[in-house]
Amino acid sequence: MKRLFHITVAIFLAAAGAAHGQRTSESGAHWPQWRGPSHTGVARGDAPVKWDDSTNVRWKIEIPGRGFSTPVIWGDRIFLTTAVPTGKGSAPAPAEGGSGRGAGGGAAVGEEQRFEVMAIDRRSGKVVWQRTATTAVPHEGYH
Repeated sequence: MKRLFHITVAIFLAAAGAAHGQRTSESGAHWPQWRGPSHTGVARGDAPVKWDDSTNVRWKIEIPGRGFSTPVIWGDRIFLTTAVPTGKGSAPAPAEGGSGRGAGGGAAVGEEQRFEVMAIDRRSGKVVWQRTATTAVPHEGYH
């Protein structure tokens, strides 16, 4: 799952890099919401034809925890969120015959998480800052 997240971030960065390199106005420097500046999910420019772990990848970093939010690009910063287990709390056993999934269920239900916000330098991939927004037990696990 972590590999899938890294691949998703790398694809997003490549698409956003194409948009950044071909912007025609200041508004093109930002990818502020889900599906990008034009709400289409399409970046300006051509996508790479060849793709693997080292071809057409500027940099890679490991993101702690589990994060599935839409990254936001503002100028030369990438902002993203992730949930990092603290190791506190425990998942209650599912009800007789149940899987533990569904409303209030899911994997890691009852486990405390540190909800982190990260800023990453878009050119180098270095973490500029990382802050804990809150630490809490989510109302349900992840799915």
